[in-house]
Amino acid sequence: MDISKYISEGRLESYILGLSSREEANEVELLRMQYSELNSACVQMERNLEVFGLANAVAPPADVWTQIQIRTTGKHIIKQPDTDYYSFNKGETKRGNTDSGYIHVESTTNQIKVHKYWRPAFIAVFVLSKIFLILSIYFYFKARNLEQQNMQLQNQSTAPVKTP
Repeated sequence: MDISKYISEGRLESYILGLSSREEANEVELLRMQYSELNSACVQMERNLEVFGLANAVAPPADVWTQIQIRTTGKHIIKQPDTDYYSFNKGETKRGNTDSGYIHVESTTNQIKVHKYWRPAFIAVFVLSKIFLILSIYFYFKARNLEQQNMQLQNQSTAPVKTP
């Protein structure tokens, strides 16, 4: 069997990622036991995938552990784990770093807060809409009244004139 061709077909990648069918997975496991070359290639691919994952990892926000505890148990009972973590970008250990790149947003109310300059703008738009509504009703009734007067004048001008 040509092992290099088998490796280049991509079956090992799908096996390592868990995308292969059960039959293909069984076949790869049998071939790994028979061919040490295939086994070493598989181990190397797993290592490369792990290194890639560690190099591109993103640390979660600091209070995620507490939020998980509260959601699962309903109360905060376990102390948050130590804040030591490995910085994959710089290759050094940081102690007590709370700057994880996320913006911490905590709300005490369920109301939406609007910037102070938007409030007068919303009030002005509301007042202007009411003014335009009143003006449109006024001009509607005025136009209707003029139309009725026009109809009356047309009826008077077309009515036969009676002479005594």
